[in-house]
Amino acid sequence: MKMASSIKVVIILIALAGIAAIAWFLYGENLDETVAIQSDSGTVEVARDAPAESASEPEKTEPAAEPEPAPALSAEELAAMSPADALERFTSLEGEAQEAFVSDYVSAIGEREAISLVGDYRKPSNPDRNEVFAFALARAALEQYDARLGAYYVGLAYHTGQGVEADLEKALEFYRHPALEDSPVVLFKRASILSDPDFPKSDKAAAVTLLQRVVAHPDSSEALVKQAQEQLGNLE
Repeated sequence: MKMASSIKVVIILIALAGIAAIAWFLYGENLDETVAIQSDSGTVEVARDAPAESASEPEKTEPAAEPEPAPALSAEELAAMSPADALERFTSLEGEAQEAFVSDYVSAIGEREAISLVGDYRKPSNPDRNEVFAFALARAALEQYDARLGAYYVGLAYHTGQGVEADLEKALEFYRHPALEDSPVVLFKRASILSDPDFPKSDKAAAVTLLQRVVAHPDSSEALVKQAQEQLGNLE
């Protein structure tokens, strides 16, 4: 009888081990398990503890504070600013702040100086050449002074894609500024756009008329007249 009880205990222990193994397999390492044995009743109970709490999330860091905008300069300070310093400040700014600076700068230095800087910053020989700055200066000069050369440089920028994304329709718009209507150079550029078969609004007849005006214009250089005549030969 005593041996039978011992065998019964051994069987219970074996069953316990098997159940524990199955529980471990089913519920994984993250579950702490305890096993209770009630020898007197021969029952085996497996109790699972709740999963351990996951590691706490890292503390959220506050976003870095945005840099404060550069203080506005007075008209006197802007007028005294060197072109190199103006370019440096321009490139340090973005969006509306950049536009506001250029507008204030052009207002301070005047139309003539602004247009002169446009030419300087478009020159291939200028080591500090910056077509984006040149375009911004030209546009501000046009907006503030209705500058003839401002309209030309803005149109040229849209025509060539220098300083701004190329847009032939916008180039024509600025080339048609009333102050440029009698410029043989601009007339030729308008004709070159209108005679381009890839331009959606090309107009061969209008291009021919413009080129004839260039040839007959008293201010046209010999080189320009020759170019216009060659272009006419290709269109007629």
